[in-house]
Amino acid sequence: MNNLSLDMTTKLLRATFLNNMEVFKNILPEIYDFFKNYQQGNTLLTIDDDDNVNLVDNGNLVYKGDPKKLAVEQLDVFAKNPKCFSYGLEFSEEPYFEHEKVLKALTERQQAETGQLSDLQIEVPWNEPQLDFFCMIGCGLGYQIEELFNRKKIKIFYLYEPSADVFYAAMHCIDFKPLIDKCKAIGGSFTIGIGSNEFQFVNQINELLKINGFYLVSRIFAYRHYFSEENHKAFKLIHEIAHRYSAGWGFFEDEIISLVHTLENIDNDFPILKANNQINNPIKQLPVIIVGNGPSLDNDIELLKNRQDQIIIISCGTSLKSLLHNNIVPNIHIEMERTAMLDDHYHLFTDDEHSIIKTIPIIALNTVYTGLLKRFSQAYTMLKINDGGMDFVKFLSPENSFEIVKYCNPTVSNTAVMAMLHLGFKKIYLLGVDLGFVDDEHHHSKSSMYYKGEWEGKEESNKSFKGATRTTKGNFREEVYTTQIFDSSVGVMEFAIQDFSDVDVYNCSDGALIRGTKPLPFDELVVKPQDINLRKELLHLLDDSFALFSKSKKYVHNFLETQYLSKLKMVIDTFIEFLDEPINSRTELSNMFSRQNDYIYLLSTRKDTLLYFRFMKGSMIYFQSCIMTNCASYTNEKMRMEYTAYALSEMKTHFLYLYNDLIKGYNKPAKV
Repeated sequence: MNNLSLDMTTKLLRATFLNNMEVFKNILPEIYDFFKNYQQGNTLLTIDDDDNVNLVDNGNLVYKGDPKKLAVEQLDVFAKNPKCFSYGLEFSEEPYFEHEKVLKALTERQQAETGQLSDLQIEVPWNEPQLDFFCMIGCGLGYQIEELFNRKKIKIFYLYEPSADVFYAAMHCIDFKPLIDKCKAIGGSFTIGIGSNEFQFVNQINELLKINGFYLVSRIFAYRHYFSEENHKAFKLIHEIAHRYSAGWGFFEDEIISLVHTLENIDNDFPILKANNQINNPIKQLPVIIVGNGPSLDNDIELLKNRQDQIIIISCGTSLKSLLHNNIVPNIHIEMERTAMLDDHYHLFTDDEHSIIKTIPIIALNTVYTGLLKRFSQAYTMLKINDGGMDFVKFLSPENSFEIVKYCNPTVSNTAVMAMLHLGFKKIYLLGVDLGFVDDEHHHSKSSMYYKGEWEGKEESNKSFKGATRTTKGNFREEVYTTQIFDSSVGVMEFAIQDFSDVDVYNCSDGALIRGTKPLPFDELVVKPQDINLRKELLHLLDDSFALFSKSKKYVHNFLETQYLSKLKMVIDTFIEFLDEPINSRTELSNMFSRQNDYIYLLSTRKDTLLYFRFMKGSMIYFQSCIMTNCASYTNEKMRMEYTAYALSEMKTHFLYLYNDLIKGYNKPAKV
């Protein structure tokens, strides 16, 4: 390259950089501030021997050839076999909830008409003119981004570049404003993450889904432009946890159960956990053993039995049966499942065991069935975050009266950990909280109802663990088998432990590794004799930490009848108006779902409308995700639009059914 050409190229690169800085100054000021006085490291822009703008990293050229040409070739390769995370629902053979029945029927129609499973159809959405959610890991010089936008409309684009040096170089090579404008023009967004780690990467995806609509999980494209250790970690992590994006949505019928049970629990004077700053724990340094029902509990059950008078034992869900079977009486029991069917498990206990249960206090989420709570000496409840019953209690209570408990699902061990953290304990030990298993024949303690007794759900539950293929890093071994729910439970527990960084949490379980805990074999736990009455001290703590709801059940029912139900009907009527819009393409369907999502999430921004958001949100996400996933499987446009019209009509009918179900059932015992 002669000096004149070099000078022109250099000036062009500089002008592109300055243009980008001006754009970022106005719309992404944090990026502008970061690069305003940026000093490059070991990765630099260069002009190579073939007169190409290139990258040099630690003295070596990054691109072996023309970067622009390589970008086109790489995108061609990706288009032939795009990496795409898809959404698919699994259904019971005989669903109980109307919610699942309708979604199952929608999916079965699609499968019958296309002859294929929706979650295997990856190539069809790539052939669409618009891709709804696209993640790019590593931007390089950015030419492949320009090429992608030349070929496709991209609604939500997320660029993750862990190297600030590399993004700084890209700012000299491509103009970001037209790309950002293209996303905005179709109601989307262009998001840039620079210098973050793989955990921030996957969390940002979750935030984008939350803002733009979780129906986008129907297809998430993931494109890795270049290999680096940081990019590999991000690519690996999204492979491992992408399934978590489609968990914990809840649904309308679930919220009806929550409301019914919450009202019943209030009526029975079960106190609620007070806000954290109102709790003082004089025994906070005592060791608390949270006991799950994992298979490794069998290894330590005798030692636990010998130590039970010297430590605080918290039983979780089905571990209660295992403990009582081994003559171990927990100090507190924990439950979190909301359906009344959970109470059926208690019919498996002997009369003597029921007598013992009557001496044990229980801490449960506000959603738990009242009849089950009455089996214990005293019931205490905690308000579950993102829950309809919680919203009613919070709305009708003075500000900051009660704690809203995060990270309390998807398993009862999550609830137990949060209960002990909020009660102020500083040394927590997890025993039998395996959240994984070495052998799919031994996925819970052998003393539990999974192997003993006449529990009706035993066979179906055992079948669900059979042939597990998902693996995760083990606490005391290289890896263990796990399930989607167990893996989600681990992730949620890790977030909880991060939030309570002043607490020492030890994992004594031979199961999944839980980051933030310290692996510790149970026999290495040093237990000191206690000269206090543990049960008496615990009861004092519980009585001081929980308070009664100030409004009567009658007051709440009056609020429902005179205010809530009529306004909810208005929300549903507006919501289903979207479903009457004429839809002529998958792109139009996506845009309609976006507007519908915006309307519902707008309700979450105000205290007086949050109650309506909670009931609508989960079912909306499930239906949108199911319909979008299924419709993407059709290659015949006429069949696709016929299916879409049918599915939207079914969605409309279902939401009207839900409203009538709420009117009929909110003041009656829950059906399940």
